[in-house]
Amino acid sequence: MSFIRSLRNFRAQAIQFVLQWQAEGEGRFRARSSALMLTAAAVWLLNGLHSSPDQGSSSKQLMAAVLPHIAVEGADADVLAYGAPRDDDGDLDEEEAESTDDYDDQPHRTRQRRDAVTRAAFPYGLVFLRRIRLGPNYPVPRLTKSKDVAMPELSPTAFKYFFGVDIKDIVDVFFPTVPQSAHPSRLPNKSRRTVAYHNWGQDMTTKVFDLTARGSRLLTPPRDYGSDVEEEEEEEEEEEHRENDILHGNDIDEVLTNIWRQFLLDVTMKVPNSKRAIDPSHCVLTQGERTMVNEETYKNRNLAEYFRDCQWKIAVREEWNRTFDHLFPAWVFTLAGTIQNYPNMLYYKFWLAFKGRVDEGTYKVARRQLKKRFNNLYWMAAAKSDRVWSTQFNKNMVKSSGFERKAASPQVLINPNEADPQWA
Repeated sequence: MSFIRSLRNFRAQAIQFVLQWQAEGEGRFRARSSALMLTAAAVWLLNGLHSSPDQGSSSKQLMAAVLPHIAVEGADADVLAYGAPRDDDGDLDEEEAESTDDYDDQPHRTRQRRDAVTRAAFPYGLVFLRRIRLGPNYPVPRLTKSKDVAMPELSPTAFKYFFGVDIKDIVDVFFPTVPQSAHPSRLPNKSRRTVAYHNWGQDMTTKVFDLTARGSRLLTPPRDYGSDVEEEEEEEEEEEHRENDILHGNDIDEVLTNIWRQFLLDVTMKVPNSKRAIDPSHCVLTQGERTMVNEETYKNRNLAEYFRDCQWKIAVREEWNRTFDHLFPAWVFTLAGTIQNYPNMLYYKFWLAFKGRVDEGTYKVARRQLKKRFNNLYWMAAAKSDRVWSTQFNKNMVKSSGFERKAASPQVLINPNEADPQWA
């Protein structure tokens, strides 16, 4: 009994180690099917340590995708993951049991071909997974993709059962478009991603950081060198090329400068609209003006030149620092719950990618330099852990616009070292 308990504990620790390793990787690698299937398999295995493994419809699909397969002919039915094919089902073997999946609108069946050559199994009476790729050549642990055999994939229903969202929402959160009857001054702020920073006649040669002089360098960017994902790498090449254009290669000062400029742009691109589509935007800047914001925009004490309506307060030092921490997370941080704004802001994506190209010491130096620039701004959105912009009424904030006191409007923090803003 003690041996079984020790084996179970070892297995749990191994699974948790793989999940932690995965969590530290870049999103573009973690979003791959081969990595997502390993994530789902790990959770399924962990749950199976405490009770009988789930064998609902979705779990059967997962088992077909992640467990090793053995030849059906001559196989011992006791080692097949969910029973042998039945002879009375025609060409297809349909599992009749109703699904227990919480996300099913109605019972459905897991369909397996009766003439399938292989089926998922528990060889030797133990639960194994397909071969896993891990090590220095692979940015995140993942299942090995077979070039010769197309492994089963999860149906949309099964995928949602395990991950709680649709497949299309894993990488980008879906936002509805602004209706055509919207006020003409409103600009969409819920696009798939913010636009990339572009030089509109502004100085692009000056680097505002000096990490190189301090001996800091970028590391070689991570890449999955597995030969089984060559085609997938080719599909991502165009997107990576666009990102490299923005990040400008291997000059750490240039990369950090562009992240900073992209940040200033993205905060404005996500400024909220009024709740009712017939009302104008909370921001008075035109679309063209929004693409040209820079540090001076956030140093302007006259908030009326940016906002139609807002609520503000002079932040205490702790609030100002906490806002920066939300916008530029520390080396170790955790996102939880429903997150708005951040996943669709390019600067945030680049900042996380930057983390993958430096060591912890360089990351902290870069953050300190960003904080110095941040501390020179006059105002900033009162960013929270789950969103950059909040609009709910805050009794501790002031309105200078003359609009109804409790009406929703963007929350703005004023630098603790500064005086009250102007409104004219």
